Amino acid sequence: MANHSSDEINAAGNISPIETKGNWFWKDGKRFLIKGVSYEPRNSSLPGPEFRINPLSDDWLEHLRKDIPFFHRLGINAISIECADATQSPRQAMQLLQSEGISVLLKLYTDLVRGDSGQLKAAKINLARMYSPDEVRKNLAIVRQTARFSNVLGYTISQSEIWTDATTKLAALHRAAVRDTKLFLKKLGLRPIPVGSSMSSDQMYRLDAIRYMTAGSPEERVDFISFGVYDWVGPSSFQTSGYKHLIKAFEAFPVPIFWGEYGASTGRKRVLDEVNCLYSPAMTGVVSGGFLHTYGYSDGKDDVGEDGVVLDVDVDNDDEEEGEEEEEENVEEDRDDDDDDDDADAGESDSDPESNDVSDDGDDNMDAPCYDLVQITDGGERVPKRDFEQFQQKLAVINAMPQENIVGSHEVKDCDSWRGSFKAKRKYWLAMAEDIPRFPIDWRLILEQEE
Repeated sequence: MANHSSDEINAAGNISPIETKGNWFWKDGKRFLIKGVSYEPRNSSLPGPEFRINPLSDDWLEHLRKDIPFFHRLGINAISIECADATQSPRQAMQLLQSEGISVLLKLYTDLVRGDSGQLKAAKINLARMYSPDEVRKNLAIVRQTARFSNVLGYTISQSEIWTDATTKLAALHRAAVRDTKLFLKKLGLRPIPVGSSMSSDQMYRLDAIRYMTAGSPEERVDFISFGVYDWVGPSSFQTSGYKHLIKAFEAFPVPIFWGEYGASTGRKRVLDEVNCLYSPAMTGVVSGGFLHTYGYSDGKDDVGEDGVVLDVDVDNDDEEEGEEEEEENVEEDRDDDDDDDDADAGESDSDPESNDVSDDGDDNMDAPCYDLVQITDGGERVPKRDFEQFQQKLAVINAMPQENIVGSHEVKDCDSWRGSFKAKRKYWLAMAEDIPRFPIDWRLILEQEE
């Protein structure tokens, strides 16, 4: 059974759309918290980007039908999708998810940079050439195909390439993509679906990236910000995990913020205590929930040896070494001191490595990090794993709570009058307002294209 109330679905089978107001999401006039999982099926036998599977394609539809009952068992209300493809119609999948009350966050512009972005040099980055007509057509086609579905939570522009000083220049591309996606929706006469930015788990550039993406007019800046957050590892708390410092750093910005990915692993098992914290008044004044990483892996099978040990799991966000975390925290603090910035305390983590150690419970099945909630057998059966049961139990408690117990008494911030400011160019942040590329195509050619 779908876990949405009857008044959320109208006669056309649409769920009520989600909108932004101030620093929160809203649905039917009530605060909306994302309780989601990332849904990124992969085929590990294929090389390069080809390993990604489009979960909205007709080819994946039967798999999606089998997965939706498990979405409901978990008690989630949203999924995030990394690999949409305009060459494959999403209509049946989006209609199915819409009828089941599942909102969808769609990632765009995931292939702006080919290869290893860490090898890019600032002088070699040609923003106008990278923001090409073909790239824009491909991504706006995804928007055109999906924007009429009321369960589109938002479109998010991936900033995963930003993890060196040189690649901060790419943020100008992301600003252009946000601006043009919002304008495209307006030109089509569609609802103003939130358009935001998804940032990596790298702590080095978090605050600079937020400042850059939230500056300027509402027509050109992001409607929300999401992060990959893997600061909480094992048994921890709001204070020791670094979440306290994240809240202090982010509370100055009047746009919705959520965890685009979370759920770190020590290599044995995930405790997932951060779920309880994420949906508590200590967090919800600033953070609107998030997406646990991840529902499942590959084309249905983990790479498991004969002894049951997971051999090789493709994980984008590995836990960082303690020394690296301390170094990055110091860099962030030094930067805010240099800028004389009063936005927030830039400390990202003060966690105690010993307190974050997960005791070995004798289960050898988690010797290597595995982030899947379900394992899929050769026969296509979905088998919930230990993390599934833990996440399900925690969300069941949260979903049973009165909302006021979760969101507390925080007040919504004014976003309409916010303009922020673009900082001067520095050696560790190279993106400027004047660098944002122009739209590379005649708008008439885009608008005349058929779906």
